[in-house]
Amino acid sequence: MKFASVPFDTILSRIVESNQGEKIFKALCEIYYEKPDADLEVKEYKKSSGEKKRQLMHQVAQKCVDGVKKYSDFSWEEVIMQVTHDAGIPEKWMHIIFGGVSDEEEAYSTFEKYLRKEYNGWKIIDTSHTKGRVARYADFTAIKKGTFSTQIISFDVKANPSAFDYFLNQADDFSKFSDQVYCVATPELVLEVGIKKRGSAARAEKEFRKALEKVKVGLMVIDMTDKRIYKVSEAPDQSTKKDSKEKALKELASRTESS
Repeated sequence: MKFASVPFDTILSRIVESNQGEKIFKALCEIYYEKPDADLEVKEYKKSSGEKKRQLMHQVAQKCVDGVKKYSDFSWEEVIMQVTHDAGIPEKWMHIIFGGVSDEEEAYSTFEKYLRKEYNGWKIIDTSHTKGRVARYADFTAIKKGTFSTQIISFDVKANPSAFDYFLNQADDFSKFSDQVYCVATPELVLEVGIKKRGSAARAEKEFRKALEKVKVGLMVIDMTDKRIYKVSEAPDQSTKKDSKEKALKELASRTESS
């Protein structure tokens, strides 16, 4: 299984290798076992190697799927994500486990390097602090001039759940002059928003993607722990307004050319 394109084995390894692994495993055991048995499971976990710890996590999570009504519609991976989310571990470790950051600007440099490599031949503009007169701009704008037309793609980086609903409103502004719009989200944001909308980690990514599909926005995921970026879903073509696009291009014309 992958979550937001990140292999779940990677997420599980981060949990086990963190100093929060025991706390998360204990919380998992207390869902399925009575206290004496839960304590025995935790004792075995503490004396086990990394690979054995991953196996134990998997086994107990699967028991929760099979034997705990609350988790009957979860996969075992989703049980672990839910328990990790609910365990009250420090923000620092949530960021490491799920590739998140406290402030979206921490991801700008990594994402800009990706754009300059993957969109070679495009003009890449950091518009994160550009106050346009035409419309609000996304964090990054890519422009490519063709023989008969010019393409514009807007990329907006999001890391905090409180900013996501705001983004859904912003997307309408971006689409007025952009041929495509992408939300660039951390896996942690996908989980947090998915849980908020779904009420649980079960199908959290599906809920996140559904919210973007409603506003015709594609999804890129930026895993800030490994500094890896995935294109999860292609952005559909937008019905741009010709006058808005022309005004945006004129307004951005003086910006620095991509190298």
